[in-house]
Amino acid sequence: MGIDALDLAFRLEKRFGITISRDEGIAVLFDTPGTIHRYLVAKLAGEYQRTPKIEPLLVQVSGAVNRISGRWKLTSQWDLNKRFAPATRPANWRALEQALGISLPPLESSGDEAPPKVPRKCESLISLTNWIVEHYPERVEWLPVGCERTGKMGSHHWTKEEIWDILCDCICDALGVKPKEVTPDARMIEDLGIG
Repeated sequence: MGIDALDLAFRLEKRFGITISRDEGIAVLFDTPGTIHRYLVAKLAGEYQRTPKIEPLLVQVSGAVNRISGRWKLTSQWDLNKRFAPATRPANWRALEQALGISLPPLESSGDEAPPKVPRKCESLISLTNWIVEHYPERVEWLPVGCERTGKMGSHHWTKEEIWDILCDCICDALGVKPKEVTPDARMIEDLGIG
């Protein structure tokens, strides 16, 4: 996890009196605020029982994308629409399906002459990896999760609204974004800039 993600995890741990493991952080902190909110609601209720060990799958997806694109650009390492050139994107997407041995969602076409794009739900390496976990859960090892709560906030009973408000505050503080930018469907990497 990058510094931004570690900062966000630390803020959430402190505010809620929980521990967020590295695997939990990688699985949820890079998706959307809505995903993080659902995770926090379940964890605080003691209902978040397991998390995917996502890092090995992320390494596999990254390796396949690197081989197919034939390049590694640090500035666009996450964005698959930048990694796969428009002219070769359909062929690259099919090659990625073959390399991973799965069926990916179809590329999205805007209807005009513009080349098709990688589906929004799979635009980054991490969002594609999360999509694979959701649709092919057998591709990852599932780890048990501890839901112990500590400190003075450990015994507090949180409402979903309180959890959302605190999550938004933590995201704004950790990433330097404005509250109106933090929506349930905003993408943590592409829209909010977590690194």
